Amino acid sequence: GLVHRDVKPANLMLTPDGTVKVLDLGLARPVGRPDPAAGDGRNPVGTLDYFAPEQAVDAADIDARADVYGLGATLCHLIAGRPANPGKTTAEKLLWTQMGTPPPLDLARPGVPPELAAVVARMLARDPAERYSTPAAAAEALAPFCRPPRHRPAAAARPPRRSW
Repeated sequence: GLVHRDVKPANLMLTPDGTVKVLDLGLARPVGRPDPAAGDGRNPVGTLDYFAPEQAVDAADIDARADVYGLGATLCHLIAGRPANPGKTTAEKLLWTQMGTPPPLDLARPGVPPELAAVVARMLARDPAERYSTPAAAAEALAPFCRPPRHRPAAAARPPRRSW
C-alpha cells in the first residue's frame, strides 16, 4: 500500500543472508494519499537518475509502477555500470526522463541475456501502463535470473575469538 518514490542503489541494503532491504522511507506515501509537499503535483520528488517520468509531471499522483521504474533504473545502473539517464544537468535529466529511452541493456553490457534486458526494458517503459503493475510482478519476472544467496559460515564454525 506504499509507494516509496525514491528507489535507487543508495536506498537498498543487502544483508548477510542475501535479503535486500529498502531504506529511507522519507518520501514514501500511502497509495492514493495526497502529498502536501507535492503542492500542485508539479514538484518532482525523488532522485533524477531513478525517478519515473510521471514523477516529473505529477508527483502527487503516482503509484507502485514508479517504484518498478526506480528498480529498473537501479538494475540498469548496477548491471551497465552507469545510470540509464545520460543527462548531465538537471534540465537534461528532466528532458531525457520525458523523451529518452535507455539503450537495450544487452547492448550497454554485452553478455546480458536478452530476456533479462527485456525485463529491465519493460520496467523502464516511459508509459506506466507498459510497466509491470506491481513490484511483485517485476520480482516474478526477475526470478529466473536470480541465484540463491551465498551463505556465510555459521558463527560456530569460525575459530573462537581470543580474549586478552
